Amino acid sequence: MAKYKADLANPSLVICLDAAAYSPKTLTVTSSLRGCLNFDLKATVGSNHCHSGLAGGVIPNTYQILSTVLQRVQDFGTQDLKSEF
Repeated sequence: MAKYKADLANPSLVICLDAAAYSPKTLTVTSSLRGCLNFDLKATVGSNHCHSGLAGGVIPNTYQILSTVLQRVQDFGTQDLKSEF
């Protein structure tokens, strides 16, 4: 904190979060986390743009694919991780 004393000055408001804040412009200090997983997940089903009215049902729905993948890791009803993980 001493390193940032000049930047902090005398703040009139301090907000405490229960997790990390992902912003390079905001100073954050995290003492502990119960668990944190940050990842990018992408599903690509075609190489050109198709309107759903023309290709609906023919081209798989990427939202449904990604939702199914995530449900293999976590039970959406209870928010518990599956036992394999």
